[in-house]
Amino acid sequence: MKKEEIQKRKSIFNKQVIMQFNQNILESLSGGKLPDEQENMRIANKLGLLIVIFLLFQFCVVVALVFKTFAV
Repeated sequence: MKKEEIQKRKSIFNKQVIMQFNQNILESLSGGKLPDEQENMRIANKLGLLIVIFLLFQFCVVVALVFKTFAV
């Protein structure tokens, strides 16, 4: 085999080992099962809602400070 071909096969093998290792870590962190696509979307929607609520709260605080500053 050529040196480039051996290097390419090593690279592919290393990527497969790393992907399997990452999947094993995810499985162990999630209690033995990987979250499905629907669960991921549900979590993302909850995070998005929390961010929107936080930004609205920040906007209200800024408006209140502006009124407090310019109120006579």
